[in-house]
Amino acid sequence: MIKKAHAKLNLAIDILGRREDGYHYVDMISVPLELHDCLQIYELNENYETFITADDVTLSCDRDNLVHRAINMMKENYNIHRSYRVEIFKMIPTQAGLAGGSADAACLIRTIAKSSKEKIDLNHLVDLSKSYGADIPYCIFEKTARVQGIGEKLEFIDDKLNFNVLIVKPKQGLATKDVFALYDKIGQSKKPDIDALYNLIKTNCSEKEIAPLLYNGLTETAKTLCSDIENIFKMFEELNLCAYEMSGSGSACYALSNDRKKLEEAAKVFDKKGYKTFITKIYHSEK
Repeated sequence: MIKKAHAKLNLAIDILGRREDGYHYVDMISVPLELHDCLQIYELNENYETFITADDVTLSCDRDNLVHRAINMMKENYNIHRSYRVEIFKMIPTQAGLAGGSADAACLIRTIAKSSKEKIDLNHLVDLSKSYGADIPYCIFEKTARVQGIGEKLEFIDDKLNFNVLIVKPKQGLATKDVFALYDKIGQSKKPDIDALYNLIKTNCSEKEIAPLLYNGLTETAKTLCSDIENIFKMFEELNLCAYEMSGSGSACYALSNDRKKLEEAAKVFDKKGYKTFITKIYHSEK
């Protein structure tokens, strides 16, 4: 069976504090994207070992891979004895702040839960999975949400967003742990208005309306680690793209627009500069 794992985009992130275990308390607005990885999942007899492959040679597919760990989590907590073969076909760039690894793990978790004869509560899966990756709880549902706690508290939003999205990825990726480690020393210079953004996205807002509310508390830190982020922001402005930010812990940046052709022309400019680009849309699952 082939399943999709959708990328996650952060419209705003406020870092509220650090826990003793290294996780951070956050308040953020996240949306899923049509940009996705594909997972080919085969169920195997329990006598076989689980194994994972990927078409991206830079992706580690050993037992530390989040998909492998997600399978073990399901087997340890539910009456699941079979093994799995999983082929991951990557489209979501790694070390980009788009939750590619978490999306893949969440996709596997959803698939096992739905195919299990045992009734599995998705809310229980949120509680189990948060210690494996703070983005996994959100990615299990793939819905626009206000995300709090360390990523496990989800308030779903009936948004009216219909933006096209240009993703621009520098050659340099950023590891989440490195960005947060430096953030703990630098911090953020202002606080985003999460409440205002929460209310605005329930309307059919324009890019000019949403632009002032896009703010990522990790961007200043990420810029010190990857100077290309500042260059991308300057190019967005030169291309008259006003609604832009960095997603997650970076290094991918994005611009929102109702004008797809405008984003397609902008992508050509970034492509010539050697950046990796993707044009996608905000994803809305069938209700």
